[in-house]
Amino acid sequence: MADETPYYAPEELRSLGCVFVGRRVQVSRLARFYGFRGKLGDHTRIDDFVILKGHVDIGCFVHISSYCLLGGTAGRITFGDFSTTAAYVGIYTASDDYSSPLLTNSVVPDDLKRGVTGDVSVGKGVVIGAHCVVLPNATIGDCATIGATCIINGDFEPGSVYVTGAGRPQLIGWRDVDSVKAVQAEAMQRLQRGEI
Repeated sequence: MADETPYYAPEELRSLGCVFVGRRVQVSRLARFYGFRGKLGDHTRIDDFVILKGHVDIGCFVHISSYCLLGGTAGRITFGDFSTTAAYVGIYTASDDYSSPLLTNSVVPDDLKRGVTGDVSVGKGVVIGAHCVVLPNATIGDCATIGATCIINGDFEPGSVYVTGAGRPQLIGWRDVDSVKAVQAEAMQRLQRGEI
């Protein structure tokens, strides 16, 4: 029976809101779905204690590590192929304005609070380190790497490498995007040939 495995079966994932489930998808039965509607590409892996809410589309060969929150309740979160998160990453499409003279939190009526909403785009081959927070309207370009504990707000260029310095992301270098994309293309060709 399907419930004897540590992973949801494809039909169970469809009943939880997945409009597309790729091949060899592994989603832990300890992951939770709330109002989810999204896609899970081939070879996607989602570990224990991940929470998926709202609109989330995940490409091929994507790994979402334990204790991550993907909150697509006020916009869409999109993960490109070959991207990954370390543990405890939070990605949000809605956030309150903490400097506002109004109230904050999700149970307060909308007319009594002020917030920011927007989509989040994670490009292909992106690495997001442990304990990062990705805020609404963030765009992380292909092959960007973001070290642990960064707050990601705005646009991060393709191939950029960031670490946390004095509480803010600091650009420290660049990845060879063409080389990374060549390896990605090889992996996709192997997938199409049925080798992986």
